[in-house]
Amino acid sequence: MVKGEKMKTLGRVIVFIIALSSIVLSDSVVASVDNRVITAGEMVEVTIEANGENVEFPSDISGVMGFDVENINSSKQSSYQWSSNGTVSIQKSILKFYFYPSKSMIIPEVEVVINSKKYKTKPIKIDVQKAVTTKSDNNSKIKVELISSKKSAVVGEGIDVTMKLSIQNNANIMEINYIKPTFDNFEVKENKNIRKGRSGNYQTQIVNYTLYPKIDGNLTISPATIKIATPKAGSARRDFFGQMISSPKWSQVVSNSINIDVKPLPEDVMLIGSFKIKSSIDKNIVKVNKPVKLKIEIKGIGNLDSFEEINYDISDVNLFSDGADIKSDFNSNGDVVSNYKKSFAFIADRNFTIEAKEIKVYNPIISKIEILKIPEYKITVEGSSAILSSNSRVISANIKPEIKEVIIYKDNPINMLYLLLAFIFGVISVLFINYILPKIKNSKKDNSYNEDVVFKLLYANIGKSAEIEKLVRDMYLKKAGDKSIIIDKKRVKEIVDKLR
Repeated sequence: MVKGEKMKTLGRVIVFIIALSSIVLSDSVVASVDNRVITAGEMVEVTIEANGENVEFPSDISGVMGFDVENINSSKQSSYQWSSNGTVSIQKSILKFYFYPSKSMIIPEVEVVINSKKYKTKPIKIDVQKAVTTKSDNNSKIKVELISSKKSAVVGEGIDVTMKLSIQNNANIMEINYIKPTFDNFEVKENKNIRKGRSGNYQTQIVNYTLYPKIDGNLTISPATIKIATPKAGSARRDFFGQMISSPKWSQVVSNSINIDVKPLPEDVMLIGSFKIKSSIDKNIVKVNKPVKLKIEIKGIGNLDSFEEINYDISDVNLFSDGADIKSDFNSNGDVVSNYKKSFAFIADRNFTIEAKEIKVYNPIISKIEILKIPEYKITVEGSSAILSSNSRVISANIKPEIKEVIIYKDNPINMLYLLLAFIFGVISVLFINYILPKIKNSKKDNSYNEDVVFKLLYANIGKSAEIEKLVRDMYLKKAGDKSIIIDKKRVKEIVDKLR
């Protein structure tokens, strides 16, 4: 009886094993993660295993997840299992990928096709905890600090701020991410050249910023943050090539914040910095309707990006100018140096004066207001209406007035008819020349003719020929509303093609 009972028990075990094998060998899919509870910034490894011969994973796994994933790789494994039908080959497909969740979330179900049938994984909840935040001190393996060149300034005055990162030589760091401070109410110029060096037992990296306060008051520069990835304890494993790798554990270190006392600008000050100005004209005496060129250049230490452009408005003088050319960079001392250039062309048929201008500048180096001066320029226009009228007045003082014979036509029907016809013909001619003919010519548009582009190109070459000067003047007058001006576009195109 005992022997019979043992045989029955063995039979039950064999049946159970066969049943279990059939379950294991059947088509199935399962998803798993290496850790369900992580710290913000840590990596999560996701593994999806599918049993079956023909397995189709989603082609866009990032799209299925709803977030970006990294290091996607797939592989296949083959093994053999014993069953009631003998030895059976098992095919397993594995999909792995990684991602960095920033908050607690649920990994959604993933649909996998196995042997033309659809299967879904179960959702997985990930709990993301806040990263441990510490402040730098002299004993830290990683230190970060903000250093300001000034504690007080005026609106628009440059403030040099340095972010210094120090990493101990023996620190086991896998990855470092730098999160910039927030510079609310400051205009910022960042020096892209990161300086690297050594200080004692630390390797250092330095990033320089120049800040320009936009408003007055007590302004705060928020701390810089360094996110650090170190090897997670117990996570070491070998990769495909046999190298030992570990999952990262993230923490973060924050710097100090900085308070800046910003005072209002002195009245009427237009610039902050230490600048010099140069201006020049190419001639004081010019022919009628010939251009006089004025060049202005401002350069020095400070930011000129927000400087309002210099402009002139002179009655009865045509003025041409391009937008200002402003360039800025960092010098060897880390100061922002700027260069402002602008040119003008004045065209007139009479004498005129280019008025003087003054630009108030607050120089923080000496804490004083300086004045940049553009002098007055008096321009004499030879053959101008002002000179001619003056000469005519001198001559009329020595010559007796000439008495001209005045002929009065008596009423004559034929003469009146001729006069009427001549008047009507004259009116028709004026209308044809001023209105109809321009419309006929304008109807033949050249799609390649762009007035703004052509005007800028001709203006830049205004001194090369009298024809270009005339075209620039005519185009300017036409823009101003003079409908009597007709531009020969064919000729303009020929000139533009040569200039290009």
